Amino acid sequence: MSPVVEFQNAINNLINLSTPEISFEFLKEWTFKETTSDSELSEEVLRLYRFICEKGDIISVLKQQLMVELEIQLKNQSSLFRSNTLGIKLLSLHWQQAEGIKFNTTAIQPVIAKIGPIEHSLEINPDSASSGVDVKKNLPQLMNIVKTFLQEIIHSEEKNLISKELRAIFQSLNFVLSLRQSPANHLIAGVLFLRLICPVFAAPGRYGLDKEVKLSPHGRRALLLIASILQHMANLADGHQKERTATYLDACNVYLKPLFPPWRSFFHKFMTGEELRILGETTIASYTALDLIGFSNQDMRTSVAFKKEKEGLLTAQMDIVSKILAFESQTEGWKQKKNTKNYKLFYRYLDSNLIAKVEMDTNLLDVRQLYTFLYHNSHSKDLDPLMADFNLIEQYNDNLSMNYVRYKMPVITDRDAVFLKFCTMLPDNSFGLISIISSTHPSVPESKNLIRANVLAGYVIREREGGCSLHYIIHADIGGLAKYVPAALMRKTILGHGKHLEKVIEVAAKSKRATL
Repeated sequence: MSPVVEFQNAINNLINLSTPEISFEFLKEWTFKETTSDSELSEEVLRLYRFICEKGDIISVLKQQLMVELEIQLKNQSSLFRSNTLGIKLLSLHWQQAEGIKFNTTAIQPVIAKIGPIEHSLEINPDSASSGVDVKKNLPQLMNIVKTFLQEIIHSEEKNLISKELRAIFQSLNFVLSLRQSPANHLIAGVLFLRLICPVFAAPGRYGLDKEVKLSPHGRRALLLIASILQHMANLADGHQKERTATYLDACNVYLKPLFPPWRSFFHKFMTGEELRILGETTIASYTALDLIGFSNQDMRTSVAFKKEKEGLLTAQMDIVSKILAFESQTEGWKQKKNTKNYKLFYRYLDSNLIAKVEMDTNLLDVRQLYTFLYHNSHSKDLDPLMADFNLIEQYNDNLSMNYVRYKMPVITDRDAVFLKFCTMLPDNSFGLISIISSTHPSVPESKNLIRANVLAGYVIREREGGCSLHYIIHADIGGLAKYVPAALMRKTILGHGKHLEKVIEVAAKSKRATL
């Protein structure tokens, strides 16, 4: 039986069952069955899409399917969102049939109308240009069109060109990616452009955008060039490119550069729902791990000894910051445990381990005062009565250190941890971060009398009128038989994080008054 017939029979069986819940189970089974060309399966995928739209919630199905595919592909990160999986096919189809209609007619059709009929070449690739074609003269003409279109994308939220439902799918994908790697912007941008927007430029007829325009050969080539430039811009969504071979598209960068700050701001909000802070003329990554690390580690980046002996620390820092900021900005999936006049406490589980998030505002301290206090006192017995021992193992620079801590635990065996601590504050004193992540160090092997815990934690401090906000995130796997700890003790542990933050503000405020 051919793959097409097999897929056709599977859809027939699915339709006969007529239950949306079965739709997702069916999708999981067919996630990576790519044994035939797209053209052979296109009609069957369309039939499946229409069935899901009729019987279920297409947005929910797309979100579930893409998350499953992402988890599978994370094992081979080079192929992330590159395979033309069933989820990607359904997403592309949904863009063509419904989601992208407003965007395509509002933002893309004017470009096609302007470029499609041209009778002269706008080639910008010297290797493809015919004799007599001036690629240097063509470049600014083509880039003016591209820049106008990019402005449409940047302001797409104001015009409601991309729905909140579709944005929510991308935000969920970004959250999972942020927990495992950073930066993720170029991957999400790749899906938006490679799978949704660029195909419209490559084949406008498939989207019904060529009915009123007769496309010339030069016009079709110009539209393909625009698609290539847009994909190039998507790869710059992080503001940092991996090492690669130079191409003719690099000549576009001088025209694209003025758009980098608003472009990165757009993608940050597109993926998180939060505004990206702007400081001066540069997009300061109050939420971007790579920039925070680069700002704080310039001396380490240029040190040959560091690159040779400590290069793994940069990866570890990226891991800390991206995860803390992802947990801190994510609003979905949290359960509120307590809401007092001083703080709000939320919790959730990841891989069976508890994550707690506490949010509070204070008028007693500003960002610098609270950051300075936590920089010196984040691990002290005044703040953590369970702490029995704390030692600095190695100081890499003012912002980065390796540390050891031992905890005296009630009821259960004592714990210890080796962790990397990364601290940074923006020069305008508007944002501060104190964060830790479990690590290893040859000078501190595991002890037979202690259980080694794995901890990710961070204090995120932001400027607010009259003071600052403080968010505390902790994700701990305390090891051993922790899963058998009584529920009452776990509830007490959760509530303890709110008390902890109150204690931080109380002690920090006293410390401030003592220094006046």
